[in-house]
Amino acid sequence: MRRLASRLSKLASLSASARRELYRAQLALLRAQLAVWTRPHGQLVRPERGPVASPNERDRAIARRLATGVALVARRGVFRPNCLVRSLALSRLLEREQVPGWHVRIGVRERTGQFEAHAWVELGSEVLADSSEHVASFEYLADVRLVRAR
Repeated sequence: MRRLASRLSKLASLSASARRELYRAQLALLRAQLAVWTRPHGQLVRPERGPVASPNERDRAIARRLATGVALVARRGVFRPNCLVRSLALSRLLEREQVPGWHVRIGVRERTGQFEAHAWVELGSEVLADSSEHVASFEYLADVRLVRAR
């Protein structure tokens, strides 16, 4: 109970715009999770094709702010989303803000006989809402985009 009171106190101390950003991040995570649960196999993402415009400094600042919000809500929000859900949520927010130059990346690795996959978002060559060291341990396979619901 003390932890909940502490979290609510911290949330209340944030500015209105910061609270809005966190609410948007939580909503994006919930929508991405719902898409993962409800979309048929093969209809969630599509390969990324074509050149992507380069972000300017304003775009980079927006992307970092959104990534921070998604990472924070993923750790302390209403559920703990996996990497694909986090990546899809962040990509939706970036798309909504019209930030160019980002990619959802998919990678794989084998560790102690176990096959593992991971999804993350990059803006240019900068990893967003994830650790560059963690991402570097995966072999890059593809860039993807979320398929729009009809």
